[in-house]
Amino acid sequence: MYDDDDSEQILCGICQSWDPPHEVGGKKTTEWVGCDCDRWFHKQCTAMKRITTKFSCKSVKMECLVVSITSDKVDHVEDEEIMV
Repeated sequence: MYDDDDSEQILCGICQSWDPPHEVGGKKTTEWVGCDCDRWFHKQCTAMKRITTKFSCKSVKMECLVVSITSDKVDHVEDEEIMV
């Protein structure tokens, strides 16, 4: 369930909106598809008939977002490298 107090609202990478621009077939459910870079799209905004597990921003002719690494993730990666 969506929390109105959530400060991190996800917007579609194409239409820049929370709600899709138009409903398809009277559907009340919004279908989302995401890239590994953490950018999300309304499925209908992609205009793709079939979405595969290989979907990425490149699938809709966009560049992926630059993902910053937090110090927690760096520490975790360094620990794993030591164990190898």
